[in-house]
Amino acid sequence: MPSKEHEALVEKVARVICFETGSMGDPMPIELQRVDRDWQEHVTAAKAAIFAIREALQEPTEVMTANGYVHCYNPDRTWSAMLAASALGEQSK
Repeated sequence: MPSKEHEALVEKVARVICFETGSMGDPMPIELQRVDRDWQEHVTAAKAAIFAIREALQEPTEVMTANGYVHCYNPDRTWSAMLAASALGEQSK
């Protein structure tokens, strides 16, 4: 069973997908979203996106490790440097 944190992340990503695609207008109350077909498609897309992100971060690349090592005394900077050096970081520029 997924954790509450995971379900909250899925909902957050699904809401962004919903907003970006504009397919549902303003997000509906959560009770109505659970039965809405479009919303279920957004949830499926969100789960796929989260899975892809996890896969991309599962094994750090050499560049990610090298960039993380430079900032090893500051966990926030380490994570930021490693993420920026990953394929995901390339997309956020």
